[in-house]
Amino acid sequence: MRCRKLTSGLKTWSAYTDLSKMIEDFNEMVPLLELMTNKAMKLRHWQRMSDLTNHDFDVESDSFTLRDILEAPLLQFKDEIEDICISAVKERDIESKLKAVIAEWESHELKFVAFKHRGELLIRGDHLGEIITFLEDSLMVLGSLMSNRYNAPFRTEIQTWVKSLTNTNEIIEQWLTVQSLWIYSKRHSLVETLPSNCQLRQNDSATSTRAGSEL
Repeated sequence: MRCRKLTSGLKTWSAYTDLSKMIEDFNEMVPLLELMTNKAMKLRHWQRMSDLTNHDFDVESDSFTLRDILEAPLLQFKDEIEDICISAVKERDIESKLKAVIAEWESHELKFVAFKHRGELLIRGDHLGEIITFLEDSLMVLGSLMSNRYNAPFRTEIQTWVKSLTNTNEIIEQWLTVQSLWIYSKRHSLVETLPSNCQLRQNDSATSTRAGSEL
């Protein structure tokens, strides 16, 4: 501010011009510096800026200081650097949602119940409804992440989880279909054997009666 309040005569000096330009550049860089200090910035983002500006940002070095950043031609690539910093924040949000989906499925497992004396063969219906709801919710979240243009660092992992959960959903549907048909067939075959057993008892009774008459 003091620099701007100097007399008009001093403002014609080259020193004033240089200093004024330095102050203006610094003021323009402040928003960039604020973006670059975001905790969402990872090594990959600093590497992108290094490739862009042809300046080494050794952020892991103990001697790394603000001067190392100011020496880079930041204003020359202002828009690109802003996009890199914004993408870091967007990627952090994607990573957080992906981790939440993965953590959700670390705690879920299918539960089975016994069928007669054959062991635990049938999926528990009361528990399955909750699993299917989580499947649908997770696939919805993953679908949203897949359509996000900032998902590049996590795209492969997202695709893997979409495939795994989609396959899981299809397997459960097929399992339930087979399970219903199997239960029906077992009950149906049991009902069919009942008349035969009754007829067998009637035949045995008739045979006994004839045998008694003959005696």
